[in-house]
Amino acid sequence: MLNTRVHQSEVSMATDTPRIPEQGVATLPDEAWERARRRAEIISPLAQSETVGHEAADMAAQALGLSRRQVYVLIRRARQGSGLVTDLVPGQSGGGKGKGRLPEPVERVIHELLQKRFLTKQKRSLAAFHREVTQVCKAQKLRVPARNTVALRIASLDPRKVIRRREGQDAARDLQGVGGEPPAVTAPLEQVQIDHTVIDLIVVDDRDRQPIGRPYLTLAIDVFTRCVLGMVVTLEAPSAVSVGLCLVHVACDKRPWLEGLNVEMDWQMSGKPLLLYLDNAAEFKSEALRRGCEQHGIRLDYRPLGQPHYGGIVERIIGTAMQMIHDELPGTTFSNPDQRGDYDSENKAALTLRELERWLTLAVGTYHGSVHNGLLQPPAARWAEAVARVGVPAVVTRATSFLVDFLPILRRTLTRTGFVIDHIHYYADDIILWAVRWYCKYGISYRELQEMLAERGVNVDHSTIYRWVQRYAPEMEKRLRWYWRNPSDLCPWHMDETYVKVNGRWAYLYRAVDSRGRTVDFYLSSRRNSKAAYRFLGKILNNVKKWQIPRFINTDKAPAYGRALALLKREGRCPSDVEHRQIKHQHG
Repeated sequence: MLNTRVHQSEVSMATDTPRIPEQGVATLPDEAWERARRRAEIISPLAQSETVGHEAADMAAQALGLSRRQVYVLIRRARQGSGLVTDLVPGQSGGGKGKGRLPEPVERVIHELLQKRFLTKQKRSLAAFHREVTQVCKAQKLRVPARNTVALRIASLDPRKVIRRREGQDAARDLQGVGGEPPAVTAPLEQVQIDHTVIDLIVVDDRDRQPIGRPYLTLAIDVFTRCVLGMVVTLEAPSAVSVGLCLVHVACDKRPWLEGLNVEMDWQMSGKPLLLYLDNAAEFKSEALRRGCEQHGIRLDYRPLGQPHYGGIVERIIGTAMQMIHDELPGTTFSNPDQRGDYDSENKAALTLRELERWLTLAVGTYHGSVHNGLLQPPAARWAEAVARVGVPAVVTRATSFLVDFLPILRRTLTRTGFVIDHIHYYADDIILWAVRWYCKYGISYRELQEMLAERGVNVDHSTIYRWVQRYAPEMEKRLRWYWRNPSDLCPWHMDETYVKVNGRWAYLYRAVDSRGRTVDFYLSSRRNSKAAYRFLGKILNNVKKWQIPRFINTDKAPAYGRALALLKREGRCPSDVEHRQIKHQHG
């Protein structure tokens, strides 16, 4: 990622992508995030109204512990914002209403009494609870908190926890929509179910068409229309990343993605869900998913433990897809060994991951146009009817920013020895070279570099980057100057061959490229042997100047190249100091 070396004149950085600003989803402290989420919960409905009367503003002010004027300020911020939780993040001042400024002993008294006296089936009123707090504080000779302060502490509690402790589990289920049938839906995107499965198929790699394993499918289903809203096919096990990628597919326009697959199909079912109905897997309960959903106003709901039938809709769709794979695709593993019998799944495997993704996309199109047994109409028709009734759902236009809000972030502080991510050590000198190179090559300011490093999990002050540039930029320029004058040393040749069809006839195409991907030469031969390799290498050496011949020539393990080079050296056509390096699976 950040691994550069001073002997490289050009370094391709994997992180050379446009910067996506982190909006606070992962970086806000828990207390600030919870206050912003609570504000969004109360202010967002008011912001959607054309006018907000004093009575509604006063109720919001009481719930949030603010003044009426402050509520109107928040409403204006919400209307001018993007509909995100972070639009209403509290300011960073040290005082003001709503700040926890009580002495720690008083806070402890309130917390203990909340657990023992307020969150009980007795359902004490605010007035009665405040009287108890007053009595205990006076008995301990502590400052008595105001009634509004106590009300603020109550308002900061999780409403579901309050209902469960004071009203009972049944009332909490009504609030959460969990424990009975999933909540009824009346419109598209009102509830979306997401689940994963291992696909009953072995896929092959793109190059050698060799079996590489069974991929995973993440699928999102709209409960009201039964339309497939999004899917992700990957070899990686289910994680917060695959959930985030699936949500991007759900919420964003699918036309660019379909064009990339070279599929002509109408898949207009897109939009931001109102509620996600999920199982209890770890990736569905991650901090990244919770904050991302809160940021974008998406509610989370979970199936009761041990009752998988609550997610029956998405699981039936997955079951249907697996049956189609069993029936139609080579390399299927079937559902179990008894079904598979003596069928050799690995030897029959034929589809790459991308080809499988394309097949699944076409299968989704067929499914959308077929009559659904439960709906008695095609899912696409159900979607069209609903859209005509409630309007076209708004899609997310900034896909990358949307995805970033759902991705897990690893924070690493730069130390004298660097840092570690995924068991890989990234040392400070690599980061220094990366920062200095970007400053020298692109003229980026020190503060911008500080932000870019922070986005990559490295916390470095801009003044430190300034010292790096002053110390190392002259040394880097001095060391690179020699290589700029001798570019061939940086550009070994990479040689390989492939079997191609030219004018209706099959032939072996030999080619050589340098380390920057530029073609050095190529040669067509009807045979693949030492003579062909000798003619190809001889052709290259005849067409270049002596100083252009590199010190290294990289090939695959085929012995033909070694024999050809040895013969050319004996003939004096190839310098004797040229080293032949054989690399397994070499590509140009």
